[in-house]
Amino acid sequence: MLERAQGLGSGDHASWAYATPAAFHEAVTDYLADGAERGERLVYVGSARTGELADHLAGMPERDRLLDDGRLTLYPLEALYTVDEPLDPHVQVGVFHGEAAQALADGFAGLRVAGDITELAQDPALLPQLLEYELAVDAMLLANTAVGLCGFDVSRVGARWTQISALHVLQHTEVSEPMFAVNLHSDAVEVIGEVDISNTSDLEQILHAVSSVTDGPLVVRLPDLEFIDVAGTRVLARFQQGMSAAGRSVDFEDLSHAAHRTLRLFGLADGTRR
Repeated sequence: MLERAQGLGSGDHASWAYATPAAFHEAVTDYLADGAERGERLVYVGSARTGELADHLAGMPERDRLLDDGRLTLYPLEALYTVDEPLDPHVQVGVFHGEAAQALADGFAGLRVAGDITELAQDPALLPQLLEYELAVDAMLLANTAVGLCGFDVSRVGARWTQISALHVLQHTEVSEPMFAVNLHSDAVEVIGEVDISNTSDLEQILHAVSSVTDGPLVVRLPDLEFIDVAGTRVLARFQQGMSAAGRSVDFEDLSHAAHRTLRLFGLADGTRR
């Protein structure tokens, strides 16, 4: 659980589920001020006009000077995303690749991006594209000495907010404790935290999205899965069966004690332990 939007470093990618816009603006202010102290170039993206975005950061030290000298850039959402058309993850992330490369070329310590993705997260049909987008952001952050914070309004996103949070290993919420996160790198999926009957639907939706944005065999790694019940294990079993029917294999590796104990009941563990 991420308590404050400070202390994040290169490669970190966090979600910030907020109940009121003011709470997110305060978090973004802390987050960007932290980056200014670290000598990073700062970018803030939100669904408002440039002047309103500046007002969100009213409490930020030296905000106006940072804007004037180009260390802080504000982008209205429509300047980077076409929210009423299908999301093209790699086109969007390409913008940040360019920003990150330019930041390093200009002598900054890195790039720090904060964005409100509420409008992108509201459409359930966009989950596969949003997953692909978040994965592309992960890769961009790791490759470019950059850090990212994705905020979204829980009241507008609705019950799906838990799925959006689960796409980030680092999570903050004012509503309830986050329970699990899914991390995908190349052909390996890692599930972290706790999975039980209350969130198996979220896990199933995310694994379906994983299958749609990947090719070939997959490995599911569970070294940091602290708890999984029978309902959660059934989701993993159905995922393996569905992938097998599509001609793709799924192997479970590096299992925590909790994962091994339950998965072996379904014949998924094959004696593999961490």
